[in-house]
Amino acid sequence: MIEIARGRGRTGDVELGAVPEVAALGNTLTDLFNGLGVTQAAYAARIHVDKSAVSRHLAWQARDQLLRQIEELRSQLAEALRQRDRAEEHGRQLRARVLSLEEELAGRQGYDAPDLPALEEVQELLGEL
Repeated sequence: MIEIARGRGRTGDVELGAVPEVAALGNTLTDLFNGLGVTQAAYAARIHVDKSAVSRHLAWQARDQLLRQIEELRSQLAEALRQRDRAEEHGRQLRARVLSLEEELAGRQGYDAPDLPALEEVQELLGEL
């Protein structure tokens, strides 16, 4: 793993998790730390590196993972908003079609459609009740 990282990236890239193999290692180590109950300080002492180097690397991995998750959530939110807008427009079209059909039906039966309150007025009245 070390040879792959040295061959593919600069030291800064490795520390920032820009080398995929190193990023995978950071994620695996985090999972292992959590699963085994080993602290980063204990691990750093065992491999003879500064605790801050381990901490910094894992923090960057967590940051990158969170940024990817945030971007995915933004994408999902944008899609949900598009679907909401389409559903609202579809609802408006359906309401207009229902009103049109009610008027047509009333005309066929030979009398005017009753003067009904607007949907918003009915909802307001229901809310008051």
